[in-house]
Amino acid sequence: MAKSFAPLPTGMACRVTRRPYVVGQDADDGLWFAGQDRIMRYDGECFQPLAVDYKGEGRRIRRDREGGLWFSTIRNGAYCLKGDHFFHVGVEDGLEGASVSDIFQDREGLFWFIVSGAGISRCDPHGIRCFGAAERLQIDDLLQDERGRIWMGLADGCARLDREGLAVWREEGEELSKRLCRDGEGNLWWGGDSGLMRWDEAREKSVGLSSDHPKVTAIALDREGQLLFAHDSATGDELCVIRYDGREFQTLLQQSRGSSFNHITRILSTEKGQLWIVLGGYDGMFGALAGLGRLEEDGEVIWYRCAEGLVDARITDLCEDGEGRLWITTYGGISCFDGERFANWTRDQGLPIDSLLCVCRDRRGGLWFGAQSSVVRYDGQRFQIIRSPQINGMVRRIIEDREGHLWFATGRGAVCYNPALVPPKVRLLCVIADRIYEGMDIVEVPVSSGQVIFEFKGMSFRTATGDLLYVYRLAGFDADWQAPTRERRVAYPELPPGDYRFEVKSIDRDLNESEPVTIQVSIP
Repeated sequence: MAKSFAPLPTGMACRVTRRPYVVGQDADDGLWFAGQDRIMRYDGECFQPLAVDYKGEGRRIRRDREGGLWFSTIRNGAYCLKGDHFFHVGVEDGLEGASVSDIFQDREGLFWFIVSGAGISRCDPHGIRCFGAAERLQIDDLLQDERGRIWMGLADGCARLDREGLAVWREEGEELSKRLCRDGEGNLWWGGDSGLMRWDEAREKSVGLSSDHPKVTAIALDREGQLLFAHDSATGDELCVIRYDGREFQTLLQQSRGSSFNHITRILSTEKGQLWIVLGGYDGMFGALAGLGRLEEDGEVIWYRCAEGLVDARITDLCEDGEGRLWITTYGGISCFDGERFANWTRDQGLPIDSLLCVCRDRRGGLWFGAQSSVVRYDGQRFQIIRSPQINGMVRRIIEDREGHLWFATGRGAVCYNPALVPPKVRLLCVIADRIYEGMDIVEVPVSSGQVIFEFKGMSFRTATGDLLYVYRLAGFDADWQAPTRERRVAYPELPPGDYRFEVKSIDRDLNESEPVTIQVSIP
């Protein structure tokens, strides 16, 4: 064995590092060494030091599926090298401790960190990223401009996220949540306590447009690209909706508030040119007149409330889908209005949460709903909930960016969410009849058993077990797949003699379906 060792050139080992600890290999077959405060690469001819800010004693070098190299250290977290990008992951990023003994990437792309003396930490770098949490940004609105930058509306200002990082502008005396809008010429607008404001790109500051329209509570574009906004009158006893074409202001609605709690909180101009407004309140306070209104050409408003079919008059948001229907979120569920009647969803109809704060339609036609520390997704057939420690506080706004990522405005910063494509797994635990059957592909049960029970369990590292959905069917008895359920047990009482095939699939938070597992059941 000793004769197989070939010495390095004289002094080479000393130049590697004073105390080499670990070795790993990259996708190009280069060897990497990590030691005390130093990383080296050996290409077959010479050792090259990596000119990065690396501190710590190396413990492990791991390669992920994207070709990145991860370096775990004693007392200083972990480092990652991806191409030319080198970054540190430490306690400040959520690691349970500073001494990382190993790192592993699972089949779903999640990274698991074994932290000495502290436990296990998990990181989802592709699925969820957070911005503004350290700055304690309480975000009420989001918008992406033509340059790909993400703008955030705050109660006391605004923030912008771009390749240079996060910039925040504060405005004294502002308390009303900012509503953002971008017109057809790319100008950025928002409304708040100071009225209607436009962003001056050259001076990097907001400029007030008109002092005649104080306290802007909602802002949107009509189908011609003209600005629409709602505000309380200067006297505070009237609600107004204004159109601004870049030159003149036109009043579309002016009516009594009716209650100090009443504000126009949302405006929506549909593809057909209909103008809808939401009369609601802030901080959960709603006046007696709260509801949904359609503004007619003569200035009259047709109101829709619970008596007209709304699931709840305490409306938080609305959007239009590709078929021209309105989707309306409330504190009591979801309503969908097709122009004639309302269809409603609550917990009784499979909605995971009744109290919803916002709605967004993505480019594929799916719907996303913001809630307290969670997001609900709907694909036209089923609702699924997305929960994560990074989604913290009320999700007041959801947008989709140009790359297809979803952005959530929360009380603890902005969350960028990238739905996963890796499906979950599911396994059949047992069949219960006259006895418990386990580990079998075919079971035969007597007709005297009375009922047949199937128990199963899904698995996903991204989706908590209790949040997985299941669809199942018993071929030979069920005509089709049964409605999604979170129950992991299904019973079929008094099955007649015959041959059956039970199938079950699990569904994760991104609505990915597992391959079905099956078992044959014969009742002679």
